[in-house]
Amino acid sequence: MISITLATAQGVRSVGSAADPLDGADTTSLVAASQGGFWALVRHRELFHVAPGRAEAIARLADSRAWCLLEHAGRVFIGTDDAGLFAWADGALSRVRGFDATPGRSDWWQPPGRRPATTWSLASDSDHLFVNVHVGGILRSADRGATFAATIDPNDDVHEVAVGPDRQLWAATGVRGLAVSADAGASFRYHDAGLHARYLTCVAPTDAGALVVASSGYAAGDDALYRFDPARARFERCNVGIPPELGGSLDARQLVANGRTAAIATPNGNLYLSKDAGRSWALAAADLPTVRAIVIGL
Repeated sequence: MISITLATAQGVRSVGSAADPLDGADTTSLVAASQGGFWALVRHRELFHVAPGRAEAIARLADSRAWCLLEHAGRVFIGTDDAGLFAWADGALSRVRGFDATPGRSDWWQPPGRRPATTWSLASDSDHLFVNVHVGGILRSADRGATFAATIDPNDDVHEVAVGPDRQLWAATGVRGLAVSADAGASFRYHDAGLHARYLTCVAPTDAGALVVASSGYAAGDDALYRFDPARARFERCNVGIPPELGGSLDARQLVANGRTAAIATPNGNLYLSKDAGRSWALAAADLPTVRAIVIGL
């Protein structure tokens, strides 16, 4: 049975249930926990473990504003402003100093008028931790965060990194469309055929390719959902059961997939669900508070 759990501006919501273990608290991000339940970021600073009917406060960031989290190799990693990376393990939260020592860090940047580079998304293929810095590319660690190495060109402007069921690495870039790596980031192939624009804001690998959201630029408002077919190396716009334009701008974590099941939260408060890797969609919930992250359980 499919379960859909949402991190929203008004707490954690499970589709079909009114229960909220965080009691309406602004929830920044949400991921499944290996021990069961979920890890949740609340108000950009607090780490919680969430389970049905309860939420346990685990740790709090004192000075950094967090955006993303991921469990990898027995640790919970948290990405923050100022290109920060923290890890919680064995009851303690600490800054990942190996990430601070990454070569080339001084060249990371944000577009004019915005804060310094932000650690924006995280992914894992079990062997490697991948850290997406906006704008600093994708950094890879094979030793649980002790050291990191650069992969993709930072100027490709990666907005989300994800690992698919086949362990391929997928990246939504703002310059060159979709980037795909079959060797843990050592090399990338780029795809944009069929897109109306190359500026991708999010990516969700399925067991039949990947889904992406493309727009003509930051906050352009013409975001559209596409399905990438690897056999044809081409994108097709998703418009069966979902509007061909999404009515605003989407961000990382607002589009996710698990196998052939996918979900997307649109700016107008609707949640759409696909059970065929994005070929067709159906409205699953409406009038939702702002959805910041989605977790699909099968």
